[in-house]
Amino acid sequence: MGMRTMAQQAHEASAPGPCRQALANLTPRKSSNAYLAFNSLLTTHADKGEGYASHARDVSDISVSALYGSVYDEWLKAMRPSDKDTRILDVELDGPLVTGTGNASVIDFGITLHPTYGVPYIPGSGIKGMCRRAAHDPYNVNGDKLTLEQITVLFGSTDDKAPDRGYITFWDAWLKPGQAKPLQQDILTPHHPEYQATGTVWPSPSDDPNPIPFLSVKPGTRFTFALSSPEAPEFLPLAEKILWYALEMYGVGAKTNVGYGRASRPEEDR
Repeated sequence: MGMRTMAQQAHEASAPGPCRQALANLTPRKSSNAYLAFNSLLTTHADKGEGYASHARDVSDISVSALYGSVYDEWLKAMRPSDKDTRILDVELDGPLVTGTGNASVIDFGITLHPTYGVPYIPGSGIKGMCRRAAHDPYNVNGDKLTLEQITVLFGSTDDKAPDRGYITFWDAWLKPGQAKPLQQDILTPHHPEYQATGTVWPSPSDDPNPIPFLSVKPGTRFTFALSSPEAPEFLPLAEKILWYALEMYGVGAKTNVGYGRASRPEEDR
């Protein structure tokens, strides 16, 4: 067999292999992982408006994998080593939810999706921040402002001289199984984009609105929150009260000033 020419070798190297061919034919609607589809399968940046909106719609149409229920059950088992030092709370969104808007994203707004399972979740750091803010509210659920000692026990201290991590662990909130398509395409529409961006040009009725598509979690979606404190379980009832108050009054994630991220107990648990 004669030696192949350099041209033949170059052609073979550039020809798409089976994996590349499969990736070329993959679209968000054929994917089972919303995280991978959202971050890897946008075809073009040419038409940002409709192109981004179409991409968000395609990703929102992806169903949660049937295997996710088994993973959730294992997580729930791991969260319940003892009912004495752990609180498990089912929560239902009263409005839409969006977390991770500042994440790196192929479109203008990011969203927090689990890289392995492709489902939305709420990071524990955001839950803790929301609760800490509510704990400083003088009109919180206890009807009185919490003492500095209580706040330090619950959330820790950033004091350089006496740092403390706090005794309550705020775990990531997981999507409750049984919700086939928790995502939706959403729209943010600045009506005076130049004024809002720079503040140097007065808004005018002739300004063109600028619709910006993004992904959010649908109202009515349910998440499971988990709090634990093996070292000081006596503080869990107070932490739970603050969590419910924070979800109902403040909301978690971004855009909470316009009603996003508010949540409450499911109707059957009230």
